[in-house]
Amino acid sequence: MEAIKLTSLYTAVGRFERRTDENGQHPVVIVNGREHMVNVTEMIIWTCCNWRILELRRIEELYEQMARGAGADVYADIENYVERLYYRGLIVYGSGETGADALYDLLNSLYIVPVTSGFFVKAMAFLKFILVNRMPLNKAKTVFRKETLSDSEKRVVDLARQTQLSTAELIKCVDRRLRPDQRR
Repeated sequence: MEAIKLTSLYTAVGRFERRTDENGQHPVVIVNGREHMVNVTEMIIWTCCNWRILELRRIEELYEQMARGAGADVYADIENYVERLYYRGLIVYGSGETGADALYDLLNSLYIVPVTSGFFVKAMAFLKFILVNRMPLNKAKTVFRKETLSDSEKRVVDLARQTQLSTAELIKCVDRRLRPDQRR
């Protein structure tokens, strides 16, 4: 009997922030309100997976490219680091007999958390763009522009605000044209 080879797909979760303390600056990844310090190799791997869905071999390729530019260990055991990041909750994966199965498994474990920013956060970003990044005023003003969402995007945001749904559940709701409960 032939063994079935599973396809695995990976992506990063959380958000990156830089922290400064008496030892200098260091990267942290924040997931569910918890800060996770990461070393250079972990940060590069997490960055490779951020906003991407990748197979392990592609993570290894991207890591090698980024590591060379950053002066990091190009020959690191990427599979071991990916596993470490997974156990710490900074990377998630899905697997299945096909790529579609693996993608569904991956999306089933993810949740969308709508993020809103108030006036103070936008004002600070605006000032940083102008004063630190030397961005022209007309470009910096885009921070205050309200984003126009399509009807589908509005529905997804409303559903995600109403209750915690996995990405796969949100996809099913959109496919079935379900609307958020109006009884808030």
